[in-house]
Amino acid sequence: MIKKKKFKYAKLLFLIAIVIIACILFNSPAISDPLKNLNKQGSYIAAFIGGIFLAFGFTFPIAIGIILTVQPSNIFLASLIAGAGSVFGDLVILNLIRRVYQKEFNQLENTKIARWIEKTLERGHPHKIKPYLLYVIAGLIIMLPTPDEIGIALLAGFTKIKQSTFSIISLILHALSAFIFFSLPFG
Repeated sequence: MIKKKKFKYAKLLFLIAIVIIACILFNSPAISDPLKNLNKQGSYIAAFIGGIFLAFGFTFPIAIGIILTVQPSNIFLASLIAGAGSVFGDLVILNLIRRVYQKEFNQLENTKIARWIEKTLERGHPHKIKPYLLYVIAGLIIMLPTPDEIGIALLAGFTKIKQSTFSIISLILHALSAFIFFSLPFG
């Protein structure tokens, strides 16, 4: 019998392919020209859609392509709208993680590595700082061009964050991230 050989880095290859495809698509006049023409009527709709894509790891390159191509007249408003789109995407991820993975997070908290991480954090930081450290790490992951799923999983699995509080944090972080991208001199 012939054994099938599994490709070891299939997900990374898929992500790299999406980045390459996004670069090709958004450098193509067939894609970039209609987005640039949205400046008058629909740039904020495109910002919202870009914001939704910003929330998911594998669609992040598409979001950046949309955000860099669309040139809204008010980048502050466009950043807030993109942030709102990201909140929508993040809430989908948060609710999915809480429903599907909560049992596994509960089991993970009782593993040796989880206890080692907790002891390491307690040794190096006062007890009152430890919960905030998780929020800072998760917040950076959510804001930076990394898959939001990781930061959201940290918050959903290891904190009791309310959905309303999470939404506000997500909006602020993604609006700031979108503002930085809208401010870049591309397009």
